Amino acid sequence: MNNKNRAESYQRILLWVVNLFEQYSQNTLDEKSQEQVDKWNPEDVPERFIASEELLDEGCSRVTRRVYAQLEFGKENSSKKRKLLFSGYYKYAAIAAILIVTAYATFYIFNDSSRPSTETGVLSSENLVEYTARQEVRKLTLPDGTQISINQGSKLSYNKDNFNQKTREVWLEGEAYFDVAKNPEKLFIIHNGELKTVVRGTSFIVKAYQELDEMSISVRTGKVEITQKDRTIAELTPNQQLLYTKSDKSAHKSQTNWEDAAAWMDGKLVLQNASIDEFSLRVKHIYGKEIVLTNNVLKNERLVISFESGTTFSGVMDAICALYDVKYKETSPNRVTIYQ
Repeated sequence: MNNKNRAESYQRILLWVVNLFEQYSQNTLDEKSQEQVDKWNPEDVPERFIASEELLDEGCSRVTRRVYAQLEFGKENSSKKRKLLFSGYYKYAAIAAILIVTAYATFYIFNDSSRPSTETGVLSSENLVEYTARQEVRKLTLPDGTQISINQGSKLSYNKDNFNQKTREVWLEGEAYFDVAKNPEKLFIIHNGELKTVVRGTSFIVKAYQELDEMSISVRTGKVEITQKDRTIAELTPNQQLLYTKSDKSAHKSQTNWEDAAAWMDGKLVLQNASIDEFSLRVKHIYGKEIVLTNNVLKNERLVISFESGTTFSGVMDAICALYDVKYKETSPNRVTIYQ
């Protein structure tokens, strides 16, 4: 492996580790990856691993700088505070350092869903521009004039060197509203998991949370093309929606009201044929509460209900219980159990 390829490999690993670190700290990892991180001892290094303390220190230093920038610990923190913040995360710095210096030796210890795709081209931390929305909707304007609103728990990234050259490509994890600047000469492409959404100038919403089995694209204006592995699976026009299920690779096109899909932009909670998993994710974003289901209650229900901005958590839960004949109890300040 030459120096250039080695550097690119290290960058890919570093970006993956930081993304894994962030998902773990926010409790958004899938169950299998969460268990593997919890159980793994970073001192369990493969026998073929040989590295000096200086190399490990260098790896930890690089990860520390990248993690602070990624998780936005803030410039206002003193050096002492930063050390306190990071001391609790030393295990994960060790994980990152080991992964960096062993390159591909331990790169595959976690499942594929935890790693960024090597096909995206947005793997170099030096060229990556990344926007994350955590506690509230984040609005931004891309270099081409495209305006985007990113919902809570979502992340958007693009390669600053390649963006708006031949094409305009971004990568989305979560949910966002796009008002794409018109440019017939340069396609605007959103990579969201297994699908690509291709437009030239239009407005629409993409929902592609890693935690959900379902993805959707809802169009406000213009025309949107959705592809899977370079095969067109749908073309959408205003007030049309594509619902894609990851588990069985099925796609369903239907008429919809795009304003329902965009309700989160106004602080509303609107569920239109939503799964209980989507409801749980929305509740976590809006109210900071984790929903626990007993005996798979509501697993087979499709929820249809709307709440105005400012509706209290108890108001939401009381309505859900009345409509779907279930009960709930708060087992801790941040955890709620739904049961029958």
